[in-house]
Amino acid sequence: REKERERVRVERERELERELGQKQAHSSHRLYRIDHQAKQRRAGSENMFSKLKRLFVNDEDEETSFVPQASRTNRLEGTHEMLQYISSIDTTRMSSLEEAMSPITNAWCEGVLNNFDYLMILNTVAGRTFNDLSQYPVFPHVLKDYSSISINLDNASVYRDLSKPMGVLDPTRWKRILQNYNELLHGGGMGEEPYMYGSHYSTASHVKHYLFRMEPFSQFSVELQGGRFDLPDRLFTSMRNTFAMSCGGSTSDFKELIPEFFFLPEFLENVNGYMFGTMSSGEVVNNVRLPPWANKSGRVFVRTLAFAMESAHVSQHLHEWIDLIFGYKQQGREAVKAGNVFRLGSYEGGVDLSKIKDETKKKAKIGEITHFGQTPRQLFSKPHPRRVDAAVDSLTLLSNSIVETLSVVQSFGKIECPVRRLRAFKGVIDPYFPNTQVGEDLFITWGTWDDGLLLINSQGNPMARAHAVVDNTMTCVDVNVDSCLVVIGYESGVLDWFKFSVLPPSFEGLRRCYGHSSGVVSVVINPLLGMTLSAGENGVVHVWDSHTREFITSFRQPNHDDKITHCGVSFSTGDVVTACVRESEADLGFGLSKTTVAKHSRARVEHQRQQEAGVYPRGDYLDEAGEDKGSNVLCSITLWNVNGTEISSTSLPGIVSSLSLTHFPCGDETNSVCVGFTDGSFSLFRMLDLLPVRRFSSPNTTPLLSFFLFEETLFTGYEDGEILAWKADFDNKKKSPYVQLVEGVSVTIQPTRVRSVSF
Repeated sequence: REKERERVRVERERELERELGQKQAHSSHRLYRIDHQAKQRRAGSENMFSKLKRLFVNDEDEETSFVPQASRTNRLEGTHEMLQYISSIDTTRMSSLEEAMSPITNAWCEGVLNNFDYLMILNTVAGRTFNDLSQYPVFPHVLKDYSSISINLDNASVYRDLSKPMGVLDPTRWKRILQNYNELLHGGGMGEEPYMYGSHYSTASHVKHYLFRMEPFSQFSVELQGGRFDLPDRLFTSMRNTFAMSCGGSTSDFKELIPEFFFLPEFLENVNGYMFGTMSSGEVVNNVRLPPWANKSGRVFVRTLAFAMESAHVSQHLHEWIDLIFGYKQQGREAVKAGNVFRLGSYEGGVDLSKIKDETKKKAKIGEITHFGQTPRQLFSKPHPRRVDAAVDSLTLLSNSIVETLSVVQSFGKIECPVRRLRAFKGVIDPYFPNTQVGEDLFITWGTWDDGLLLINSQGNPMARAHAVVDNTMTCVDVNVDSCLVVIGYESGVLDWFKFSVLPPSFEGLRRCYGHSSGVVSVVINPLLGMTLSAGENGVVHVWDSHTREFITSFRQPNHDDKITHCGVSFSTGDVVTACVRESEADLGFGLSKTTVAKHSRARVEHQRQQEAGVYPRGDYLDEAGEDKGSNVLCSITLWNVNGTEISSTSLPGIVSSLSLTHFPCGDETNSVCVGFTDGSFSLFRMLDLLPVRRFSSPNTTPLLSFFLFEETLFTGYEDGEILAWKADFDNKKKSPYVQLVEGVSVTIQPTRVRSVSF
């Protein structure tokens, strides 16, 4: 029987490898952004009100689905409601448009919305979209220093003047532009409406210019240039040169930036290995030459721009740029005074196409409007209010405080089972595993005696059952309440997708996938990027489309002896972190062995001693007989980007028992990787490059199994059932109004919960 099982396993593994190889063969030579519409949602409206914005890998409660960063009053409740609100705005009348935008503007002024999210809202309401290159979202150049070795974002001199259009930044160029405008104004334009700029700050060609290194924009650029890429000297090769040309080095270049500069480092690299040619200087065009302060890292560059976007200086002056692009300085007398006048055809309603009877002329005019550039719809007829100073200070939250010092402020006692997961539902933290509350009196549970997936009520009575794989052991399950999606991983490597309904309680089978040749140890749904990750014990991670359940790509640990024990994904950036141990002793990964604590009690004491001394050794362990086997097991975590490219890897001081990631949007916070160990301690790593931040010892020395972040409080759950609350010790000089506001927030730990299922 064992030989037959092995034969079936080998045949299935070969079949899967052939299937995956065929799929990868069609796409391995190109880099596609995963789910372009999902990326739009991530960069745009859904990201700005993410229900998972302030959590780790857990879902947040429904009532606080949009948690403001400065004030909990007058908050805009939830992603879905906000999108409905934006879609209901009447954009045909300026008065109703300004009135409808008022609560959103107030939210930004009070610090509820960050700068990036607010600009995405303005772009969306003004008719800009990722689905139309001629009306692509427009973002400002925020920095002007692209030559220094280091950059200080607290120094105002590194920022671009946001009160002026790009064409006015250079006095010499502006003098020539103003002279030409006066000539057109006094009859030199042969009846054409006078304008200052013959090109626009946002066009389809600009989007292709920035994104030509990645698909599908590579193909768009080739089509634009008649079957080849543009001349090497005209390509986007240097950030320093690009800014210099846009702000004064060219008489026809006034382009601003696009959102990708603030969240997508992949577009700066020639990941597809295209041959773009050689410039006249002899330099071969490849990756974008970044400023020295970026250390040749696209991730550092994008993160720095994101932090610059949310800086105090930009927050205090962004309203001036909004006046130029979306506000009262966009048209009319104020536009002339601000040096912000473009061709008449670029403005909404500037040309009445219905009056052009000649079809040839009409097509020519449409082509001119499409390719020259289109000014966004005007949203404000009065000066945009400035952001209040208190709101600017409120944007420094957990990251700047938690890394300084954390201390235990409260213990919520113990429950009668291990706290393997902490989630929240309607303001109540639920420590019980594996129950996930999906309704007022409805829970999803798994791991029953017959390995079933059930919808049950609070009395434990089954309301619905999913038809899972027969004679197979469930190893991991992830539930996304918003999309009513459940993904199950099995010991055999099979994945099951189900959709559940609350009224009436039911399950619908969506798809069964056979993508793994080893047991699945972790599945994670990323709702913002529309993707799901499944990690196999053999070190292979598959990425799936959550909407179609189709395979996208896969990657595996660089050392094939490593076995994955935990996997996490950032909802905001798509970064993936895997925790591994050596294959020979992979059962030491907590969650795969229930006897880990007994085996390693002596080793844990040694780890504690080394951790207190600041040492990060290789993971010691004991064998079944209790003998110390030394340091021949390497525990590590590895960081990958959304496309499966390895970014960094670091060794760990002990055996990993839990792994969580923060999901703050780029620029708001320094996202962290939280790793819990079997001795109860945990470490924080910077998600940018896995640089160790700090390690915290715990009064509870049982394995740390779960994390949960609420406001400024970090909750940790342990194997013995205890839940601890950690809070940062703030320096009074650094306290912001937001920090003072949430100091008194209390959190309810649900005292009772379904623990058994009756049949």
